[in-house]
Amino acid sequence: MSEVMVRKVLDRDERSLPVFAEFEAVMEQVRRRARELFERRGGIEGRAVDDWLQAESEVCWPAVELAERDRQFEVRIALPGYEPHDLELTATPHELLVHGRLRTEHEEKGGQVRWSQFRSHDVYRRIELPETIDLGHVKATLKHGILKIIAPKKVLSAPGKATADVPVAA
Repeated sequence: MSEVMVRKVLDRDERSLPVFAEFEAVMEQVRRRARELFERRGGIEGRAVDDWLQAESEVCWPAVELAERDRQFEVRIALPGYEPHDLELTATPHELLVHGRLRTEHEEKGGQVRWSQFRSHDVYRRIELPETIDLGHVKATLKHGILKIIAPKKVLSAPGKATADVPVAA
């Protein structure tokens, strides 16, 4: 199991990192593709979610699972072929952003590549979390093509008292 570096953004409204602009550009591609799918079906209502999910998968969103266990969130993302150095994980108090860059080089050992389905590929995935997480304890590992992110919930003190970070075991 290999650890993946986590970039932490403490202010949930801070959006100056390039990854946020990249995600917005990808979301615009998803919106356009979902609209195309809707129009191709003749503009018939009732399948907007299907169009959106298909557009996400076509544009570059890998399969993901979000689970809530005890006092933490566990996220699993399918990223076969990626290595830890190919992945960038950015955590804010209420979201996780994963950007993977996979660059494929063609091998021409003693011959010429006539065709190949191997290609360079960027994937993006944004996971909104329903509760604030403790950024200091977010961890990510990659094993057998599955990125696993553990994001402990931020534990707040009783109402009327100062807020305190309480470490949660991962």
